[in-house]
Amino acid sequence: MNNHIFLSPPYMSASEKELLIEAFDSNWIAPLGPQVDKFEEETAKYIGLDNAAALTSGTAALHLALKILGIKEGDNVLCSVLSFDYDWLKAELLVEEKFKTKLHGKITHEAVL
Repeated sequence: MNNHIFLSPPYMSASEKELLIEAFDSNWIAPLGPQVDKFEEETAKYIGLDNAAALTSGTAALHLALKILGIKEGDNVLCSVLSFDYDWLKAELLVEEKFKTKLHGKITHEAVL
């Protein structure tokens, strides 16, 4: 008996299989290559920017965001203790309470993740 409950069952059509074979045949699987370049170009065009970067993980994306924001050692960054940020962020009263606690305690933050 299969007890797995998939959040989103995988689906592969013929076009996905073709692209997968193309990636393997080109020997460019990750994190670079023509497929990634095309994805970045199409994403940038879609969102109306000159450039976009495909990263290998959410952690890499957060690291890059902190670098771009100029966050440095010693800066305060407010973030969820869970990897499921939406659950924390949707509790608006808790978020507001945490901000007030930080602000009234004269602790400033440079970013909120």
